[in-house]
Amino acid sequence: MNRTETILVERLGLERAERLAAIAGGTTVSVPAQLANAARLRAFLGDDLATLVVLHFGGLGRVYVPRMNRGSRVDAKVVLRLSRKGWSASRIARRLGCSERTVHKKRAQIRASQPRKDDLT
Repeated sequence: MNRTETILVERLGLERAERLAAIAGGTTVSVPAQLANAARLRAFLGDDLATLVVLHFGGLGRVYVPRMNRGSRVDAKVVLRLSRKGWSASRIARRLGCSERTVHKKRAQIRASQPRKDDLT
């Protein structure tokens, strides 16, 4: 378990940390300082989990939620197809069960493999 996972488990408990990772793992979540401003977070995570997240991490602004179960392989072609449809890295990550970082890496691999305009002249 990495440091961020450990902090989540210590503060939220294992079951809730795993639930948070299942919902938002691999993405960065905006966490307001006060529960009164957490309507979007409550709709996304549910009332009880959003309340705990705000209580423990409120005021930090944004919190990266790691994936707690690893091993999914992501196809760069799927990332490219979804990116061309205008999907955000966060939405692609949730759809493919990976992290935003993985999506950004796949996008970089795609860009690196495409010929540059300088190479065509």
